[in-house]
Amino acid sequence: MGTRISLPFKTNWMDPTFGVPLRQPYAGSVPRRASIGGSVDRWFYPSEIANDLQGVDLPAHFIGETLACAWEYARCVIPEYTNWTRYIAFTRIIVVGIVAEFRGSLVDIMASSHVLGYDLDALLATVFGGTPIHEAMAREFRAFVLITADKTSARRHDSELFHRCVNAIAAGPRTWFRLRDCDALARFSVGAALACNDHDDTWFSEPELEVLTELCDTMYDAVAYYKHRAKGEINSTFAYAGADLRAAAWLTLGNPETEIVIDQARQNFKLWNRVDGAAVAEQGNVAWSPAAAERYADAVGRSDSLMFEGLAELLEASETGSCGTCQYKGSYGSEIKGQAEWQSYIQGFPARAAEVFPSLSQQPLVVPVDE
Repeated sequence: MGTRISLPFKTNWMDPTFGVPLRQPYAGSVPRRASIGGSVDRWFYPSEIANDLQGVDLPAHFIGETLACAWEYARCVIPEYTNWTRYIAFTRIIVVGIVAEFRGSLVDIMASSHVLGYDLDALLATVFGGTPIHEAMAREFRAFVLITADKTSARRHDSELFHRCVNAIAAGPRTWFRLRDCDALARFSVGAALACNDHDDTWFSEPELEVLTELCDTMYDAVAYYKHRAKGEINSTFAYAGADLRAAAWLTLGNPETEIVIDQARQNFKLWNRVDGAAVAEQGNVAWSPAAAERYADAVGRSDSLMFEGLAELLEASETGSCGTCQYKGSYGSEIKGQAEWQSYIQGFPARAAEVFPSLSQQPLVVPVDE
């Protein structure tokens, strides 16, 4: 990974600017919605992005919160950087991703790479240009936007693309973790972190990425468990592997969702989006409109730019569910019945990790033991 980089300033996590020198002014306060009691949030982000999203069909408070959320995301996943230009471009890419996650109707990557006032191709080139992973990371992010925007827009109810994607989840835990990797932008953020620190020639093998992203996604899904339930999120490891694997006697994370929280998610409070379940569909009996079928065929035909390698083949094999015991839903997700396979796979992570990273076998990972 290279040597540790020393910054000319100290990072203070209690500082809402995350330690970035205030060379230029940051945004001020933006009123919350009245339904939250009239209180005020203060959004912090660099002046470089202060005028972004102008003209986008979003209320001002959503714009401010989106920019602040993107900046906080960037500071959390890439706390140190050496290339400010790349770092700002990465933050803007995350702005696109955040909007796709709660207002997918505004982001149609199939129509144009110019979305929300950004040239997405140019942003991706700024971050990854000159690196060997430029094309792969561009495809990774476009695949994320392609699927996520369908999930959070009215297209979800007539999207053969999204339907096949949720069917693919039940194909097995390894397939799931590759899909979750893309949805969580796990390897994408790893690649961006290296690029933003000018490690242009450093990368991992596919087996190494599988281990690293599975670890990242499982840890995050443990933290976000109740958030995911409140959102009706299909992309949650413990929705399929079983919540008992998440529990630890010495640690409690989050509070169970309430009807109030669920309703707030429907209103995009904190930029969440609620994906309500549709009726269970009989396997093979989902009829798509001609427009939905054409859109799916177009996406697969352009998979060399819109999808990560192997995704098109996975979708093509997922017209109907592959599991005889799972329930498949027309526009929501799959209810996994065979949790034993998933639990066994996850519990086997230490052995799989040690196989890919042999040094781990000398210092085994500690795993919980059933009492």
